Order: sequence, then structure tokens, then C-alpha cells
Amino acid sequence: MTEQSINMLPPARRERLAREYFVRLGVLFLGLVTVMTVVASVLLIPTYIYLTQNLETRQQYAASLGDGGATSLTEISERRKALASRVVTLTPLMTEPSVSELVRNVLAAPRTGVAILSLSYSRGVATNPGVLLVSGTAATRDALQAYQRTLQSAQYVSTAEVPVSAFAKDADLPFTITVTPAP
Repeated sequence: MTEQSINMLPPARRERLAREYFVRLGVLFLGLVTVMTVVASVLLIPTYIYLTQNLETRQQYAASLGDGGATSLTEISERRKALASRVVTLTPLMTEPSVSELVRNVLAAPRTGVAILSLSYSRGVATNPGVLLVSGTAATRDALQAYQRTLQSAQYVSTAEVPVSAFAKDADLPFTITVTPAP
């Protein structure tokens, strides 16, 4: 006997089994398509919410721009005065030295035996210049003095002051140097 299987069912029964198989396969396919459609719809909900909120925000922004137009000479005059007051506020900033450049230069100064722990800048008011506070620890008094002299002799520094109390210990000296930038 050969290894081929012999189908002993009558042809009508075979056709009915084939039809039932394809019907089951079709139902399974339709169920899978339905589940995928539902999942895709659920996943689109956050996108829809985001887009509607984004549209509302853009509409509000466009409306605020539409209301921002000056309609009379008094409104134009008021806006000009407001801008002039802002210019008065910003003009002194043009003459002040750059803080980032000052910090960069202070950090680039040679500081053997000195560890910088923090930097703090206070902006100057009126005629008082701004100051940079450099805090850290020095291994020895000589290292702290050398660092102070290095900062004091730099062209970007007007003064570099260390309080006398910073020299109280012999080693591991905590310090705060007050650096006044050169104009």
C-alpha cells in the first residue's frame, strides 16, 4: 500500500466540508478586520483631541493678533510710550560687561591648588557695578593668594577681594572672592 491518504468521503460531503472551511476562514477574517478597525479607531482618539486643541489655540492666537491692531492715534502713542520705557530699561544692559565672558575668563585663569565650587553673579544697580562671587577651597594660603593675584592682574577684572578671614586656616581654606568686572 502507498503512503498517499485515500479520501473515502463521497464528493458531496467533501464539497460541504470545503465550503464550511472557507466560511469559517471568512468569518475569522471579518472578525480580525473588525477588531483591527476598532483598535485603530481607539488609537486615533488622542490624535483627534490634540489636533482640535491645537486648532483652538491657533484660532485664539489669530484672534488676538486681529485685536492687536492700533485703530487710533492714542493707541499708537500709548504703545510708543511703552516701548520707550522698555528701551530705557534695556539701555544700561548694553554698557555692562558680558557675564558669560567674565565667568569664562575667571574659569580659564590658572588656579593650581584651588577648587572652585560655585559662581554667583549679582547685577549692578545704578552706579554700583555688578559683582561675581567665586567660592571654593584652596589647598594652601599661597595657592589662594596666587589665584587672587592672577584675577587681580587680569584685564577683565577691576578688583578681586578676598576677606582676611579666609586666611585663618593653614590648609583646605574655604574662600569667597568678590570679583568686580572691569568696565
